[in-house]
Amino acid sequence: AGTWLGDGTGLGLDAGYFHLGRRADGVSVHSPNPAAITRPFYAPNLGAEFGEQVAFPGMATGGVAASLGRTLWGADVNLRGAVCRTGENQSGWFAGYRHLNLDESLAVEAVTAGAGGSAFVRDSFITRNRFHGGQLGWAVARRAGRFDLDARVSVALGVTDQEVSIDGRRITEPAATTPGGLLAVGPALGRFDRSRFAVAPEATVNLGCELSPGVRAFVGYNFLY
Repeated sequence: AGTWLGDGTGLGLDAGYFHLGRRADGVSVHSPNPAAITRPFYAPNLGAEFGEQVAFPGMATGGVAASLGRTLWGADVNLRGAVCRTGENQSGWFAGYRHLNLDESLAVEAVTAGAGGSAFVRDSFITRNRFHGGQLGWAVARRAGRFDLDARVSVALGVTDQEVSIDGRRITEPAATTPGGLLAVGPALGRFDRSRFAVAPEATVNLGCELSPGVRAFVGYNFLY
């Protein structure tokens, strides 16, 4: 959405927002069945890959479930300045603020039960990334009757605040709870954060049609890195 601040100023405002929604994926494997279930993991201290037995025919039953979630959204607000305005065609700069927000999560749970008792193991990883930056770009618009073609390129320079929360626990019967799962253990547990310089370029091309004064529909392509 946007508007010009009067015909003679050559200045305007625009703002944008997008949201890709939350996407979730998951997988689960359970017994009893003839097959064994093993969780693979890499042991850095030994430099080799191993496996933790979850289920094995005649010895233990159990299952593993893993879930992954991710969300991406962003917004920007800009001051626009027209450099060239000829009839229905125009081009100019824009500068403003951009925010990007990326969240991801991974959780793995395993349950096993056998003659020696039962055990529940959970590993959880949650990441949050918040980008704040100043944005500078160039926009071009071409009009032909009710139809128009818009293109804009921009680059935002700023800081990404990065945060990761790692949690793990193991519950065994008879009752005993210990911190750390299979993948989330030792000094990796906890919350860690840092800030890093980041660059976010973007390019957009839209083909639109004016439905009524001030209202248009469009279809296009957007690339954001």
